[in-house]
Amino acid sequence: MCRATRNAHRLFWAIVANQNYICRGADVGNAFAEADGPEETFYMQVDDQFQEWWTQHLKKPPLPRDYVIPIRKNLQGHPEGPRLWNKHIDRIMRDHGCGTNTLTVL
Repeated sequence: MCRATRNAHRLFWAIVANQNYICRGADVGNAFAEADGPEETFYMQVDDQFQEWWTQHLKKPPLPRDYVIPIRKNLQGHPEGPRLWNKHIDRIMRDHGCGTNTLTVL
């Protein structure tokens, strides 16, 4: 687990504890996709899994086999992904009145 992801995970559980919420578990499967994309444009070649999602979920005609598409959102696995997600969740937390804090873990 990378540092940004670990910090976001720890932050989530700290808020749960601080607010006396009851939480049995949480998983944000599309968390990285919620963050803005990288500043530098990058492209992805369409693979079989994307092709299946494109045709079955979006009900659009199939894309050509060697088609390349621009990526406008953050993706897990992209080198900037964890930093962009951390920036995104930090902005959300600050908008809700949370600030920085120093925590010493023993």
